[in-house]
Amino acid sequence: MSAITLDFLHGRPACGKDTQANLLLLDIAHSSKVSGVYRSAFTQTGSYTKYHDLVKPYIKPLGQGIDIPGKVVADILADIIKNAREQGITTLLICGLLRTPDHKKAIDELLKGDHELTSTHIYLATGEGKALDQTHHRLADNQEAGGERLDDNDELMQARLARYKANTVPMLKELENEGRLHIIRADRNIDEIHTELKSLLVSETHILESPQTALSTMRR
Repeated sequence: MSAITLDFLHGRPACGKDTQANLLLLDIAHSSKVSGVYRSAFTQTGSYTKYHDLVKPYIKPLGQGIDIPGKVVADILADIIKNAREQGITTLLICGLLRTPDHKKAIDELLKGDHELTSTHIYLATGEGKALDQTHHRLADNQEAGGERLDDNDELMQARLARYKANTVPMLKELENEGRLHIIRADRNIDEIHTELKSLLVSETHILESPQTALSTMRR
């Protein structure tokens, strides 16, 4: 089996994960982005419709989030890795796939079973205000274009942020306590964030904030 690097980009909704992954695709040869897996599988649109049957038992009404077991997440990622190897991809930029400690545990088991896989976990740190501001901007842009994402409103974004705090923050704290989480401030302009990410992932020069800074940012 060929070696593949899994770069996990974590962060609150609307923190810029996809934007930064798109920029990194230009920096990292033979790379591919993994994003929107659950939405695509749920709605049977986009690149990940084949996973609909795997996630169907866990679909909840809009606004109630997801409760997908780690084993299912690991099965989905294993299939994505298999397809990536067939295409000659050596780096996967994975946005928002892992959302709970159970997800992390299952993916760690996947990594243990495949010695050709390596991983990096990056937290794009922002406050909740940026997510709400981004929701307003995106809603206005989509309405102007004649469309609308169903979760682009304050009520649903607040629900997403509450689930993030309850489910994802404990996972991030586990990663930080294990010394496996790289913290990058994402409340700056896009180019500054990209430069720091590129330094971390391309030249492997690790730029970290202090653990105390990371913890305080996650709690806000």
